[in-house]
Amino acid sequence: MYGLFIILTIIKDNFYFNLLRTTSIIPNNQIGIGIANPSVYAALDLTSAGNNQGLLLPTLSSTAIASIAGPANGLIMYNTTIHKIQINRNGTWNTIASNSPVSALSGTAPNAPSITIAGSDYQPTALLNIKSTGNKGFLIPTQTNGMMNNISGSVGVIYYELSTNNLMYYNGSGWQITPLTSHTFSTAGGTSTEGGLGIGTTPHISANLHISNSSKGVRLPLLTTTQRNAIASPAEGLLIFNTTTNRMNICTGSNWEAVQ
Repeated sequence: MYGLFIILTIIKDNFYFNLLRTTSIIPNNQIGIGIANPSVYAALDLTSAGNNQGLLLPTLSSTAIASIAGPANGLIMYNTTIHKIQINRNGTWNTIASNSPVSALSGTAPNAPSITIAGSDYQPTALLNIKSTGNKGFLIPTQTNGMMNNISGSVGVIYYELSTNNLMYYNGSGWQITPLTSHTFSTAGGTSTEGGLGIGTTPHISANLHISNSSKGVRLPLLTTTQRNAIASPAEGLLIFNTTTNRMNICTGSNWEAVQ
């Protein structure tokens, strides 16, 4: 936790921090960004103090995604070619279904701290900005055989279920399966040389941020529809959990869409 306190001090002074470009491991403790007491169900709890920031996923084109070497099962990124979230499912990239645009973009740009991993640009709408160096994504906690089914969970917690190869999220009343649709391209060859950040594990070569925990997920920033709509110029690929509709919302660059 000492290293985390140093990071937060730097953020306060400089508004962003280019976290790492070499392989590093943080011990398997709970980490809260923007919150002093993270949810007991979250290995990483992202809380926007001003209710005006989200999680910015790595953004890659279809060509860049297809060139990733040996992507990990459950690896997530935002495809800028089709403007959808994609997840690797046993070597094939699947598109996470989302509804038609639910809201146009409007609001006031936040002036708030932001953490950037493997990047140098400050993105005010992102509480955590996971930059892709061209061939890496975001690997969330994975579980097997419904290990979290008997846990009440916290709203906005997500994880990847290995036994069924589904992305799961908790909406306040139960665990929900996110519909996945196979995309037209499969994993191709490629190389990856830069390291990443591992929380509780050595990071997978295809992940800029890899979180491993046997009983916890990742908690997304929680915003109401009104708070979400108040964000000006949200970054494409920005992900939040909408507590008004109890659904994940993704910014496609021109609209907010609800993940089914």
